[in-house]
Order: sequence, then C-alpha cells, then structure tokens
Amino acid sequence: MKKQELRKLEVTTLSKLRQVIKKGEKKEALTRLEELWAGTTRLRKGMVEWIDTLMMFISEKLGDEAVEEALRAFSNRTIKTDFGKELGEPDAEERMKRRAYIYTCVHNVKVTVLEDEEKFTLSWPCDTGGKLIHGEVFGKTSRAYPWSNSQAGMAYYCAHCTTVYEIMSMEQFGFPNHIVIPPAGSSVLCTHYFFKDPKNIPEKYYEMIGIEKK
Repeated sequence: MKKQELRKLEVTTLSKLRQVIKKGEKKEALTRLEELWAGTTRLRKGMVEWIDTLMMFISEKLGDEAVEEALRAFSNRTIKTDFGKELGEPDAEERMKRRAYIYTCVHNVKVTVLEDEEKFTLSWPCDTGGKLIHGEVFGKTSRAYPWSNSQAGMAYYCAHCTTVYEIMSMEQFGFPNHIVIPPAGSSVLCTHYFFKDPKNIPEKYYEMIGIEKK
C-alpha cells in the first residue's frame, strides 16, 4: 500500500468529522456524524453484552450473592465517581436534571419528564438493559433479592441501578437517590421516580429493597 493510504487508516472518525465541519461540508459532516454514532452504538452493545456475560459467569461459579458484591464494587469504582455524582444531593430537581442529562447525552435516548406535587418521573426506552431483556439469553436473578427490587428474574445488568441508586444511596445518605422500575415483559421503558421529599416515598418502595422506612 502507498504511504498516503496507510496514513488515511490512522485518522479517527471524530477527526474526519472535525475536518469536514471546518470546511463547511454539511452533507459529508452528517455522514461522518452518523458513522461516528454507529460505531459508538456498536461498541456500547458489545460492552453491555460483555458485562452481562461476566455477571452470568460470576453467578454460575459463585452464586447470585457474588453478583451483588460485583455490582457494589463496580459502583464504588465507577458509578459513584462519574455517572452518579448527584448521589446525596438533597435537591430532587438537581438529581433529576443530572439523570436526564445522562440519558439524553450518554445514552442518547429521548426522555419523557413529568412532574406532579410529590415527584418527578423520568421514563425512557432503555438502550442497555432494556435491549438485553428482549434478547434470547441474558443473566437474571434466580430468586428475589433486595438488590433486584424483590423480583426473581431481574436482569443482572438492570440490578446495578437498583443496587446503586436505591440501596447504596439509602445506606450512605439515608434516602434513595431515586426509585428504579426497570423494563419488564414487552415494555422497553425504564421508569425512575424522584421524590421531592424523601418522607413522601411510599413505604412499598422501602419494602421492595428490604429497608425499613424511618
């Protein structure tokens, strides 16, 4: 191959996108943008399936209890220091805004946001755990656990949200960051409730994660 052809193989899609934007080539920029997102989506799919496979392997070798330990370790290393920076924030509106940003920016999905006197409700078509559970095979709890919202058959992947934002938030700050209702059955929507005052969180949600409401 010619050196020029080799050098072209070294250039990232993001660099190509920046180049055509600077040149004002709108059509080519849109093509590069779609190419960039297609690659990101492909990588995301692979990472989600990788995590799911690892959780299944852990469960098969050590049991579901080890899966919870792995989810907590993952949370302490990654989620609480990056994606969950709003944990412990007393203002529910601020917590909700941060979550909405994560879904619309990081997940790149459209979010429906509703508000009533007691809470904010976010729902969105889950592009990670939601897609997993509509596949033929995915890792899921063998029985009901507090970290699976007291449900048997919850996807291990979805359980990272319930573990972090409900149980671990409750343990550290005294209230759930938000209540997580993962997609189930034919639904692909994941629903999250952000109660403005933790005192108004219905007792059933505390019972769901095996913690007494105080």
